Amino acid sequence: MYTQCPDCLTVFSLDADALATASGLVQCGHCDQAFDALACLASQLPPEPFTRLTAAVVRGPAPRLELAVYRPRPEPTTVAVLGSEAEGDSATDDFSHLVFTPRFARGQRKQKRRERAARTPSGERRWPWVTVCLLLTILLGAQVAWAQRDPLLADPVTGRWLREACAT
Repeated sequence: MYTQCPDCLTVFSLDADALATASGLVQCGHCDQAFDALACLASQLPPEPFTRLTAAVVRGPAPRLELAVYRPRPEPTTVAVLGSEAEGDSATDDFSHLVFTPRFARGQRKQKRRERAARTPSGERRWPWVTVCLLLTILLGAQVAWAQRDPLLADPVTGRWLREACAT
């Protein structure tokens, strides 16, 4: 967006954030004149040569905004009931001490886990994971050895051991 100082006719480029923060009131960086940037706001510059930007003309009623991006929820209003008989009713209707806990948060899941763990011994389900982890570790070592085979074969200790293993 562009705006023009009415005093020295200098054209400035500005963004919507700066314009909104200042509520349209800006100060010229050339002549230090304060002016309303909304009065001659333009989205594009006119073809040169020009002396003044065209003033923003509002025609008709203000545009109605229909597409809402965000609307905060209204804060709940509290109603205070006054009177002696209402105080007696409010004592029986006071539910502020009650706590609502959803069914899933009442410990049923923890109890089901404990029951499942009690049914199966601890080592019974662990051996497949241990076996798979050991196998993957051995495969990783073999992959590293294959990638570094030239330095391993050139080493006097490991090279001799690898040659003997390959010969057998």
